[in-house]
Amino acid sequence: MSAETQYSLFVKILTFDRTLQREDLQKIVIGVLYQDGIRISVQTKDDFVSAVQQSGVKQILGKPIECIPIAINGSSWPEALENRGVEILYVTPVRAFDIESLADRMSTEKVLTLTGVPDYVNDGIAIGIGTRGEKPTILINLDRAKKQGADLSAQLLRLATMVE
Repeated sequence: MSAETQYSLFVKILTFDRTLQREDLQKIVIGVLYQDGIRISVQTKDDFVSAVQQSGVKQILGKPIECIPIAINGSSWPEALENRGVEILYVTPVRAFDIESLADRMSTEKVLTLTGVPDYVNDGIAIGIGTRGEKPTILINLDRAKKQGADLSAQLLRLATMVE
């Protein structure tokens, strides 16, 4: 599924997260986590960042969106994420990387995780986009989403497929 479609869907999904309505939240920073040197990861990052920049959607719930790429390599990933002010982390396809550890860390830091890799939702990423036939499917790991601080509306949950 294209990065443009994913971004469009994620923007709509995020409007159903009541925590993003906080008054103290001035902007929504989306980090795009990728592995430098892994072609599919770099390409997905480039495509997603481009989709954010070229989209007509520059705000979520009236708050401006800022998108920052975050390169990770091996065990240095925690340091790569520090002090970035990220509220949302989009995870690209990565190799030899412990997604569950990342999801645990984001739960501690209350950073909501998103991905276009459906299997990552089983590994602890909170929200993903998959496909069923030709149609996009919203996948939600509700337990993880709650641990990461999300407060998702029942309306969204009715539209999604729950993953554990």
